[in-house]
Amino acid sequence: MYTEEFQRWLNLNKYLTTPVTIWNKTLTNLYEHSAEHQLDLLGENFSRISEQLKKLSNVKNPQEYLQFQQEMIADNMHATVHNMNVLLRESMIQLEELTKLISALSEQSTNAVKNNVSKSKKEKNPESNNN
Repeated sequence: MYTEEFQRWLNLNKYLTTPVTIWNKTLTNLYEHSAEHQLDLLGENFSRISEQLKKLSNVKNPQEYLQFQQEMIADNMHATVHNMNVLLRESMIQLEELTKLISALSEQSTNAVKNNVSKSKKEKNPESNNN
């Protein structure tokens, strides 16, 4: 009796570990993709800031400084909106992929558990299967 229950438990775990492995691989790919995009955005921000600092070092009088400040604010606002759009677009793509993955894995896991439970019931009640 103990051996049969232990074997059922092993089978159930085998059916459940496969979806978890798929889940981990997919999430790893999503995180890597997200990290690459965020590093690209970070690189763009650093290059933009370094350009602004170069321009700031060339400012000679207050009028040029006011003009530079106005350009810098406009440039930073544009960059912020662009970064937000990129992050939101990436987040929506990732949410869509996660939704597909969750529905597929939940269906697969549910079917595996149902099959395992039905096999378990058939093994426990062999006389009901003969009728």
